Amino acid sequence: MWAWPLWIGVRAPDVAPTVRKDVQRWVDHHGDDDFAGLSGYGQFALLAHRYPEFRSVVHHRLQSTWLPVRLTLRMLYPGLRTLHLWTDDIGPGLVIEDGAGSIIGAESIGANCCIGAEVSVGFTAKGTPVVGDDVYFGSGAKVVGRISIGNGAIIGPNAVVMSDVESHAILQAPPSDKEQN
Repeated sequence: MWAWPLWIGVRAPDVAPTVRKDVQRWVDHHGDDDFAGLSGYGQFALLAHRYPEFRSVVHHRLQSTWLPVRLTLRMLYPGLRTLHLWTDDIGPGLVIEDGAGSIIGAESIGANCCIGAEVSVGFTAKGTPVVGDDVYFGSGAKVVGRISIGNGAIIGPNAVVMSDVESHAILQAPPSDKEQN
């Protein structure tokens, strides 16, 4: 019953299908046996209880909800304070592995993307990135400027990306001096 008010909030016709896809991706991503046999509400409630990042995604999905309802739900079910989702257009199935210190400010993000800790996706004076479907951002990745990240791209941990990335490309940070020796 703990998550029931939040569950009611995401049952709106414009939000419910996207949140259902988010829940399924989070459950699949975590692969935890605790989710087996749970109803849709049970899975949602367990995710909302365990992961403040999930609650942040839910609050993002509720942007079109009446302001007093949104504010009340944010007070009752706070998201992760260091995760900032400043992208209006985020496709369904967004998973945030550990959103600590992440700032997501792309023009748009496609479906089924995954974001690690301390990721920055944002703007420069030239604009903001457009992110395709099924993109993975490793912890510490930085993606800035008016660029496109193609479908299925993998942006490795600590990679800095300032130019277009082709679909299914894999980018990684250069090895440190210690790793080269």
